[in-house]
Amino acid sequence: MAGIAVDSEAWFLERCQKVKLSESTIRTLVDAGFKSFGTLAFAVSTTPTQLDEADVKRWMGSIFPHDFPPDQSSKVRRLMFEAQNLSVADMRARVEPAADTAVVRAMPNAERLARQEALKKRVTGLILSPETLPAHSVVDTLVKQLEDGVLQYLPAYRIISRAQEAQQLKKDQQVVVDGEGNLKMASKAESATCDTHTDLALRNAWTRRSLAYDLAGLCSFQVLEEWCHKCFLALMRPVPSGYSKALLLRA
Repeated sequence: MAGIAVDSEAWFLERCQKVKLSESTIRTLVDAGFKSFGTLAFAVSTTPTQLDEADVKRWMGSIFPHDFPPDQSSKVRRLMFEAQNLSVADMRARVEPAADTAVVRAMPNAERLARQEALKKRVTGLILSPETLPAHSVVDTLVKQLEDGVLQYLPAYRIISRAQEAQQLKKDQQVVVDGEGNLKMASKAESATCDTHTDLALRNAWTRRSLAYDLAGLCSFQVLEEWCHKCFLALMRPVPSGYSKALLLRA
């Protein structure tokens, strides 16, 4: 999930506020085009881990006023350090395969909330609550598929709600062997499931799936909902003489 952290504008803004950058400093950074850690990491050099102090001062002098407060300067440097490390971690994650491929990193909370707010504005007429929203783990799993470039089928009974996820106990740990033959503790694979034995329960799970794919950036809610609507229309359509009724497989 390092890629989302690097490019998330919402999380970058949250970090700016947490390190107590002033509103004017944040506005100056954003107006100059530095809206994420990914853009800030390469603001001075293409090799952010080998920055020269003179280059940093020259860059800061080009966008900030001459009377820029020293405390604000140190906080911007702190953000640059975080941006550099996040960029390096993102590159390493893309090049070096993870020892435990089942591990799904959580999306930054600020980015998650920003995506949910954007979804509320796009999807009207649907009440978004913990019972109707997909679990965070479901969205994170789909984001991992997007980052890995490998699309995998996620059955309806695995699309649990956020409310159900919140009631789950802490994941159990197990001993696994990584790619270098070392023993390490890792979380067991997620096994929580939801009820899909009735048509209504299945339809609710499909709605959560549509929301999850939209939040992950894999597919829009409208496109998936049109497909779900088409499936249920086929199920309820009167059966012509000599034909069998369509069956709904709850896989």
